[in-house]
Formats: sequence, C-alpha cells, structure tokens
Amino acid sequence: MAKKKKVASSRNSNIYKNIDNTNSDSQEEDVALFSEEKIENSNLQQNPNEMVFEQHEDGSYSIKNKSGEKIFDDSVNTIIRDDSKINKKNSSSSEENDDKQNKKRHHLKLSRKEKEKIYEKKTFAKKMKTLAILLVLGVFTGSGLGVWYFNVALRSQVDYSALNPNDYIQDVGETLETNFNITSSADKENWVAIAKSQGKSPANLSVADNFILAQYNVTLADSFIATGNGVVNTLGINQSVYSSKKYDGNKYTFESISKGMMSVAICDSYIENSNKISVYSGSNIYDDGKGATWNYDKDLTKSEYLSLVGNLPDSVQPYIVSSKTIISSSDITYENGLYTMSFELDPITSVLNYVYQVKRTGGLSALPEFQNISQTIVIDENWNIVSIDVSESYSAVAFGMKVHCSGTLKTTYNYNCDVVFPV
Repeated sequence: MAKKKKVASSRNSNIYKNIDNTNSDSQEEDVALFSEEKIENSNLQQNPNEMVFEQHEDGSYSIKNKSGEKIFDDSVNTIIRDDSKINKKNSSSSEENDDKQNKKRHHLKLSRKEKEKIYEKKTFAKKMKTLAILLVLGVFTGSGLGVWYFNVALRSQVDYSALNPNDYIQDVGETLETNFNITSSADKENWVAIAKSQGKSPANLSVADNFILAQYNVTLADSFIATGNGVVNTLGINQSVYSSKKYDGNKYTFESISKGMMSVAICDSYIENSNKISVYSGSNIYDDGKGATWNYDKDLTKSEYLSLVGNLPDSVQPYIVSSKTIISSSDITYENGLYTMSFELDPITSVLNYVYQVKRTGGLSALPEFQNISQTIVIDENWNIVSIDVSESYSAVAFGMKVHCSGTLKTTYNYNCDVVFPV
C-alpha cells in the first residue's frame, strides 16, 4: 500500500530544484529512458502550489499533481549510466600509469654515470632555487636576511686568526743542525755535499725533515719554474686550475688561473727583498686555461699583500708543512734515483696562510674550511723537488651558498733554466 504525503507549497521550490537537477544530470551524465510517462513542464505549472508524493513498498516513488495525474513515476523508469567519460578517464589514468612504469623501468636501466648526472642537475637546480629564495627574501626584508645569511650561516666556523702560523713553521737551521750538525752560513749553502759526505740520504731522515730541506733547496737555486695543473670540482662541475711560479735570481712571478663556471685569473710580480708587489688581473683567458692578457691593477706593500694572500710570491708552496702539521705519513720509498713519500696534513694548522690564497684565487665570499689535505712529494738524491701532488677537500662560499669542493693539483719543478715572465 502506497503511503501518501502532501508536499506543502513552501517546499515546492525544493522539488523544482530536484527535478531540474535530475534533468541537468541526465543531460550531462545519464540517459533516462521513460517507457510510458514523461515529465512535462506544463504539468508542473498547472498547480504549482501543491503536489502529492507517493512512496511505494518497493522503495520507488511517484509524484502526482492535485488532480491525481502522475507527473513522475520512478517505478517505470530505467536509468542508464553513460560510462564513456568514466572509461575515458580510466583509460587516461591507465595510460599515465603505464608512462610512469615505463619511466621507472627506463630509470632502472640507466647507468650509474647517467643517474649521477640527473642527480647533479636536480641538486644544482635545487641549490639555485634556494639561493633565489634567499635573495628575494633579502630584498623584501630590507636585506636583513641576506646580512644574517652571509655573516652567520656562511661564516667560517674556524677562527684562523686565533692561531699564529709561526708556531707551526719548522726552522730550517734547526733541521740542518739536528741532522748534519751544520750551523754556519757557508755550510748551510753547501749542505747537500756535507750530508752526502756523512753518508746521509733522504732514506735516513723523517718525512717532515726531508720536505723542509727539499723546500730550502728550491730557494738556493739560481732559477726555477714550478708549473701546476689540476682540477677543482664544485657542485658537480669541474673547473681547471693552472699555476706557475717563476724565479730568475732576482724576480718572482706567480700566476693563478681558474677556468670554468667562475673564471679567475691573477698574476703577482715581486722583486726580491723589495717592499712592493705588483698585482695584475687577467682577461681573455686562453682556451687551454694556461695564460691570459694581464692588466696592471695596483701595487701592494708586503703587509698588505700578506693580509690578502697569506704568503709572498717567493714561497715554495702555500701550505705549512712541518713535524707539527703532519698528522700521518707513509714509509719513504726509493726507485730509479727518486724518493717518494706521502703524508696527511692537519686541515687547520697547515692552511693558516693558504686559506687567504684560496679565497682570493677562487673568488670566494669567505675563508674556506678544509676537511682533508694529502700530499705526495718526489725528490731526487740531492733533495731537489721533482713533483708535488696535492689532494684536498674543503667547504667554500660560492654563489651565495656554502658548497663542498674537492681538488687535485700536480706541480712539477725545473731548475737553473731560462725564464720568461708573463709580466
């Protein structure tokens, strides 16, 4: 038995809305096939003030107007859903899933180097986005964030100024006296012959003492050229490094050229025992990264230059190598008249001067922080340096962010040769 309910005129508008929504939905998604009766707008408009809603026992319902005429009967209507859009959406979703699976399979097939390249690109892009965000925030906060970032977040955690480099430098005179009992100035210049007359060779000395004496020998040469070639890796990108130190018995020049993502070229000239160093900047760096067009910048006093670079151009190498800075070393090996030795340097005390050179030549915003430094030195039986291989890693501030860098440099030495200066 159907239950009859009168629908008050105050709810007529809701019924209109429901019927309109049903028609709208039918047009967009569902196709309604009516077997006998159809909803006619004219019927709805005959008595808009009152209609009768009947709910049947099977759950279906019908709507009649006041005169008893059915204007809608759910029991005789069949709703057919148009699944074409759903199927299309499922098909599209399936295709997207297939694409993702194919990309995943392709990624699994990538070589290690290809994956590393993809990772490096994503990492570099992420760091560049971070830098851009910081710059934008710096602008909108009156550069306050930028000041904090550069002065706090990027500031070196090592206070190099608290340490005195002289406390870690090994005295040549003491080394000569300890090993060969040499004290006079004349004997110091002829020390190799005296050492050999005593039956001494590099194999009889410590790694630190051998390095100090070999370094001292370079300063006794009439002339020399030390040429370095290497590479520095920053943000996954390699940058070539070239250096050249020349001495003709009176004048020193030091060239340093770094070519790559950020190219820097400098050249310094120093007359022995003078108080002036002339500084040059390079332009039009050669394609091979081993030369440039040098342009005079200015003259600096020794104290000004040391504050900027850390070492004078006459230094053999920028690191402090001594028994106080070598933290581990290998056995000394001998082959074909050459002695080879390797050692690890303290990452702080050995670079008290060198950090200023790295900041300058690398175009950095702050002093670097070193993690590891290792060197392999090859000398001949007369304590002449043949080559020095350096491997190092450090953190540096480049492009407004702290990045990890690793580098290698091999420097070879030639003595008593013709010298042509770059400036």
